[in-house]
Amino acid sequence: QQKQAKEPAPNVNGRTAYWVTSPANPTYDSGQRILRWQISPTRWAQLLSNRPQGTDLPDDVLLQVAAQAQVEVRPVALPFWVSGLPEGLRPTEAEMIQPAVGTPWAISLGFTADDMGVGFTVAPKGGAFQYGKSEKSCRDEGDFQICATAESDSLPLAERFGGLEALTRMVHTTGLDQRQWTTEVIR
Repeated sequence: QQKQAKEPAPNVNGRTAYWVTSPANPTYDSGQRILRWQISPTRWAQLLSNRPQGTDLPDDVLLQVAAQAQVEVRPVALPFWVSGLPEGLRPTEAEMIQPAVGTPWAISLGFTADDMGVGFTVAPKGGAFQYGKSEKSCRDEGDFQICATAESDSLPLAERFGGLEALTRMVHTTGLDQRQWTTEVIR
């Protein structure tokens, strides 16, 4: 797991903001730039800009996008739910990835405990989605591929709960029809 550091950024709408950097890897944000800013006393938002190689999106553009972002709390329907989550494992992030229109999508949920993290990624079967963690275990269910992922240094967390393969069995799918998707994702 790559250590992250904070580099001060101008405030966003009068609230604290910072850039995510990696002192151990100066090219950490090569191709991407990450801005995090506080949206309430207990909540933060993150803007991730993926830049194609050879292009440069100025930081002030990212700051403008962040300042205009509308952040609200509302349930989002997903094509799966997670049950039997072990106590102490808490959700920390959710992400829908679709690199370009017409390409396969994937939805990832990240969980942490004891400074280690594991994740679930659900994508339509045959999408050839590339998983970004060093360790993974996948299985198919219906029209989906379900993978549990972790960096090598987080495998002890996965092993505590039966390993990555066991974690995939905590994920249950609803089907590709969006009318069947659920907002009760953690049960």
